[in-house]
Amino acid sequence: LCLVMGISDGDTIKVLCGIDDEEKVRLLQIDAPEKKQAFGTQAKQTLSDLEYDHRRRYRHHFFDQ
Repeated sequence: LCLVMGISDGDTIKVLCGIDDEEKVRLLQIDAPEKKQAFGTQAKQTLSDLEYDHRRRYRHHFFDQ
């Protein structure tokens, strides 16, 4: 299980999996506005309300460049 440590925007989070293994995770099939776009702040806050400081299991489908 990974601990959600931070929210970058409405579709990207930072997780801690293990002791020092922090990763940036972009959520698959989520199309949320960027922070500076209309409703970007609300999208980030909503994801934070749902995920921040929770433990979740994540599966890697592919790596985003």
